Amino acid sequence: MRHTHSPDPRRWDGSRAVSHRVRALAVHPAAPSRLLRCGQRSRCVCCAHVPERYGRIEQPPIDLHPRELPPHDVPESPHWHVTAGIALAQPSGAPWCRVPHSLVCPARDEHPLLTPALRDLRRQLAVRTRCLIDSGAFFPTATPAGDQARTSCSLPRPVVQILHRRYLAPSPVSDLRCVAQTRTRRRCRTRVAAPMWPGIWTLLPILDTSYRRSADRRLMAVYDLGALPYTEQVRWRNQRGPEHLGSAAPDLLPAQWEPFDTRIHHPHIATRLPIETSQAPAAAPYRSAHPSSGVPTC
Repeated sequence: MRHTHSPDPRRWDGSRAVSHRVRALAVHPAAPSRLLRCGQRSRCVCCAHVPERYGRIEQPPIDLHPRELPPHDVPESPHWHVTAGIALAQPSGAPWCRVPHSLVCPARDEHPLLTPALRDLRRQLAVRTRCLIDSGAFFPTATPAGDQARTSCSLPRPVVQILHRRYLAPSPVSDLRCVAQTRTRRRCRTRVAAPMWPGIWTLLPILDTSYRRSADRRLMAVYDLGALPYTEQVRWRNQRGPEHLGSAAPDLLPAQWEPFDTRIHHPHIATRLPIETSQAPAAAPYRSAHPSSGVPTC
């Protein structure tokens, strides 16, 4: 006879023992992004609060405050809405809206557009941050004022050219890590660089934001992937490893590329090719845009 007795859902001390069922998360086939929503929560290093990160169309992701607010309590300019996992800065007629975390972050300077409701919200966040600091559970980090000019040739954040577009890498090329999720629900530990498809370090003219030749006549070091097949360049742009090429695995993080802008990323412009082979996967060769001239290296 089959045993049908169910155990008492209480612990030895009388408290209820609630068991949570494990849910298998998956990305909908019609979703515009393969980014998992549960993996986009990171603690702010300035105030210790946890905003929600959403992607934008042709722009870097943005951190939004998790609470939904009435539109009349928020100025018209920072009205944000989320549609299919994409953050849009436009009115939608809904009875609620979202605001950027930077607008109510207590560690930043008070924004001139704050309404009384947003000031009260910012004050509540400031009280919680102060409690965490006083209890020793949080140590604030100052807001970075910008990267300083680098004189070394290690290129900690090199400029990479993918599909005729230039991006600023978050780390050296050889350390760029895949953002896909593994079967253990963790971030993949493999590298994006593949020894069989290496790029080429080259010196190219400096281009402005509209990708026209800049007034600066210098040449900058660029890790060019233009000789790779189209599928490989798409894999690089999606920041996925070779084993996740064409895979249906979701992403735990958005691709960490930043569209290269000469006005913002000028400290990362290197006029000499890197000499350390550890920065180039599979000992990628060097090439100059002007073979007649000498190739300066560090």
